[in-house]
Amino acid sequence: MKKFIIIVTLLLMALLLFNCSQSGQNLGSANAKSKNRPDWMDNPHKQYPDAQYLVAIGAGDTRQDAENIAAGNLSRIFESKVKVDHTMKERYKSLSKGTKFVSEELTTESNENVNIKSDQSLVNVQFGKSYTDKMARIHVLAYLNRGKTAAIYAEKISTANDQIIFFSDKGENNEDVVEKYAYMNAALIVSLNNKMLLDQLSVISPADYKIINANKGYNHNEIKNTVSDLAQKITFSVNVENDSDDKVKILLEEIISELNFNLSNDPILNIDGEVSYEDLDLQRGNLKFVGWNLDIKMTNNNDDVLITITEKGREGGLDRTGAKRNAIKQIGKVISKKFKGQLTGYFDGKVIK
Repeated sequence: MKKFIIIVTLLLMALLLFNCSQSGQNLGSANAKSKNRPDWMDNPHKQYPDAQYLVAIGAGDTRQDAENIAAGNLSRIFESKVKVDHTMKERYKSLSKGTKFVSEELTTESNENVNIKSDQSLVNVQFGKSYTDKMARIHVLAYLNRGKTAAIYAEKISTANDQIIFFSDKGENNEDVVEKYAYMNAALIVSLNNKMLLDQLSVISPADYKIINANKGYNHNEIKNTVSDLAQKITFSVNVENDSDDKVKILLEEIISELNFNLSNDPILNIDGEVSYEDLDLQRGNLKFVGWNLDIKMTNNNDDVLITITEKGREGGLDRTGAKRNAIKQIGKVISKKFKGQLTGYFDGKVIK
């Protein structure tokens, strides 16, 4: 019996020693992982001083995810100061693709990234080494070299300055009010994009911003006011057939007003439309359905067709009144997106031609 107790005691002691050894190894491994954690994870400005760099860290399940998030975090540094107009950016891209006077290079972000939950697009974003933590999450540091990036912005802004002055001169020397407006509006679109670049530069390098902004050679507010004055001289008439309550006509007139144009009995441009509604029996319970058709045409005083839109659809409701109300909402979406887009595209096309 004593011999059995001694054997059991020795086995327990051996097991205890083994567990202690394993715990020591695990602790050593954890300490090693902790020691491998790079300094930039806790203090990125130590490796990338704030005077020379803008930095941000992102983490993700893959290197690409981590880079995207890091770039998004970096771009959010600008958000409180830089406002982004998405309509302006789309029109600027359209002008860039359609005319030799707007540099394609100006619209291409160097090292462009998907900026998650951010409206900013930045140039010259670089990435440091990655670090994978014990949970297998990948961490990446994104950074901008202030000096090098400021030089890139300076070149882009200078190119845009020349384009703005070119468009402004074309507008000022044109006698046709529509052509005049089109060129001045193109100058404003490029100026708005340039303003975004300048605002970003003011964060990247305030000293460079002060010098470049003071010597850009044009006045953004003057261009903006000129475009507003010219818009007032471009007049429209709006007529819609079968629009008994004028709801569709009002929707079209709201777009005209939103773009600062005027309505007149002696118009330069004419908008003629037709809308129709049809009761549909779709046999879906107690719901009522209405089909709708919309045709819009814009012409000048020479009867040249400048814009055409044809759309149709169907909407339901608890009764016919509700179904028609929903149909008008959908028509409103067509007018606010498609008609407005084609109208601004018509003026931009005067420059692209």
